[in-house]
Amino acid sequence: MTLELPFDLLTAGNYIKNLMGSSTAFLSSDIMTPNGIGVNGRKLRVLYKTTALRILFRGKTANGVELLKEGKRIQAFARKKVIISAGINSAQLLMLSGIGPSQDLKQAGIKVIFDNPNVGKYLTNHTLNTATFTMNQKDLPELEKDPFALYTGGAFLPNPLSGKKNQRRAVQLIGIVSEGNLNIAILFLQPKSRGSIKIQNNDPPKIVLADEGFLDNESDLESVKVIYRTYIKHIAESLSKIDSTYQLVSPTIEIINDDEQLEDFIKENFGHNHHQQSSLRMAPLNLGGVVDSFGRVHGFNNLIVADAKIIPFTVDGNTSAAAFLIGYTIAKHLIQEGDR
Repeated sequence: MTLELPFDLLTAGNYIKNLMGSSTAFLSSDIMTPNGIGVNGRKLRVLYKTTALRILFRGKTANGVELLKEGKRIQAFARKKVIISAGINSAQLLMLSGIGPSQDLKQAGIKVIFDNPNVGKYLTNHTLNTATFTMNQKDLPELEKDPFALYTGGAFLPNPLSGKKNQRRAVQLIGIVSEGNLNIAILFLQPKSRGSIKIQNNDPPKIVLADEGFLDNESDLESVKVIYRTYIKHIAESLSKIDSTYQLVSPTIEIINDDEQLEDFIKENFGHNHHQQSSLRMAPLNLGGVVDSFGRVHGFNNLIVADAKIIPFTVDGNTSAAAFLIGYTIAKHLIQEGDR
């Protein structure tokens, strides 16, 4: 049987290598100069070695940001809007500015400007586990020569517990070659567990307390166990039939077949990824929200959050595309409003 492709494999490989990333798209030489000044009439200024300390307000209107630039405290004022896009640190920045759970803010020595108990709540992340296989060492040079031989996006599969009627993708498997072994990263994309971000003190460089709540909901652990028993066992059986040098060594089949041992393995070999979402949920204030449908922070004027932390539910894949869409949608709305 001949498989016909729309273009040859060499062209496909070059296409993948030339895919535009966020740094290429937004920080390239046709966007700004090396010292952070916009080019071609673009109104842009990027500050390096700079940390945002807190948002500045006039009443309930955001009008600037206080910054620490190379050891000096400075202030930058906005003519129209203040847009926060600090990722995992966005919740911390709001809390440092007096927006968040009043009791936590008071304990941290921060003046409360707006009591919103939802700031930092409902944090979610995809689980991450692995399975390790021995492999034919003759395959290594080809894989090392071509970094795209194992497509990094991996396979997206449904949750085995969902049944045949629900085929929504819930599992991501990614092949990674490391130290002469084949590792499969296992991400469960529909966790029900929720964590939180809590401010510790009023010192901006100090990190917050982040508890991502992994596996707090028992159904998440059951789902990960079934992923091993369904997908990883099947892969192990199929690989060994193709080439007997490919053998599952961690966890072993014996561990997978033993419920208690598998549960211990999952908990002890748990990984971490940066797919954090939802700590500043897009929802009405009385339903657990921090921002509205255009990222506008409840209770304030001219203050917007534009990153993955406003996602109101857990996305079933990598979060970069969702973050780009959020940025695009908010930017488009601001342009339509005349806030260029």
